[in-house]
This record gives sequence, structure tokens and C-alpha cells, in this order.
Amino acid sequence: MNLTDALRELGLTNQESLLFLELCQSDGMTGYEAAKATGISRSNVYASLSSLADKGFALIAQGEPVRYIAMPKAELLQNLRKKQENIFRFIDQNLNQTPCQKEPYFTLQGQDSVLLKMAWMIDNAKLRLYLSASATIVKALKKELAHAYRRGLKVVLLTEQEDADLPVIYYKAAADDHSIKLIVDTAEILAGSPEQALYSKNPTFVSIIRESLIYEIKLIENNMKPV
Repeated sequence: MNLTDALRELGLTNQESLLFLELCQSDGMTGYEAAKATGISRSNVYASLSSLADKGFALIAQGEPVRYIAMPKAELLQNLRKKQENIFRFIDQNLNQTPCQKEPYFTLQGQDSVLLKMAWMIDNAKLRLYLSASATIVKALKKELAHAYRRGLKVVLLTEQEDADLPVIYYKAAADDHSIKLIVDTAEILAGSPEQALYSKNPTFVSIIRESLIYEIKLIENNMKPV
């Protein structure tokens, strides 16, 4: 992710993101100056600058000509946090859902979705978790795994490389960038690859993944001691 991607996630268009970053590198710009600096047509520049002001990313300095100034970073971030908190609070208070009566299988598409679900599972684990994944995936989840360890959970990692800053139980496994297995509290699992994985609380599927991890650990133990 780069700054433009992050700004788009916050609701800016490509042109608005580009203009905001230009404003951040100046002490204010007119529409003409912004158009010249970005290569965006003047008509589109004025519309985008006005939108940036409406969205709280820019301030309008009155004068002749009008100048646009980037909202100071500290104030912008505080305003964005408050806005997000208000949105989350409203959803929490007003969104009602009918719970699933069965335990289906869910397919997660894309690495971001897979990692977010794994982080959620780890953060909400109560007793133990077992993770078989590459060192790259372990690194991406290091914060959540460390927090689980500090909460007193049993954390077992099957991976090719030990992290000295993550003092959990390790089993040295062959590197495999295309396989992930995570089981939490013997109650929910995620299995697949970083790009696509299945998630379920289905007892049969949980049992299958549990047995697979047990078998994997036994194979490692038969060949070498835990690192």
C-alpha cells in the first residue's frame, strides 16, 4: 500500500489523492497552480479541490485568487478517527443480524481478506492456537501472535524460521508459501493459501484440520526436535 492507496481507502478519488499530496508539499496553491503541478485539467482541478475541502482534507484561504491549503496532519488524523469512531458506534448500536443456524464454510478471497480473518481469529482466541504457515505469514501476524502469547495462550507455530522476538513453541517445517492452516481453541479453522482460504466452525472440518496438524507435528518430531 502507498499513500495514494491509503487515501482512496478513506474515500478520495485518484485525482483528489494526487491533489492532496501536492498540497501537502506546498504552503498553498491556487487552482491554476494545482492544475499545472498535477497535469489535471483546470475544470477537474477546481471540482476536486472543492471536494477536498468538503471532505475535510483542505482549507480554503479566501483572497484573490483563492488558495487551497492541506489540512494540518494532526488535525486531519484526529478528525478522521472521530468520524470513523462515530460510524462504528452507529453501526454497533443499530445493526441487527440473524445468527447462522448452521456452521457453513466461507471462502476468503485475496491476501488482505485472509490475513484480516486470521488476525481476528488470533485476537479472539481464548486458550490455544496452532498455525502452520510460511515465515512471511508469521511476520505479517507477528503483532497478533505476540499479543496472544502475552495473554497466556498456548501458541504453536509450524514454520521454517524461528523469530527470536516471538518466544512461542516452534516446529521447524519446510518452507511453503502456498499453504496455511490455523486452528483456534479446537473450535474454528482457516485453511488454504494466502490468496484463497476456507474458514469454518464446522466440527467435521475442524477435526480434519486438527488431525492434519497433529500428523504434521508428528512427522517433524520424527525427523528432528523442535527448534
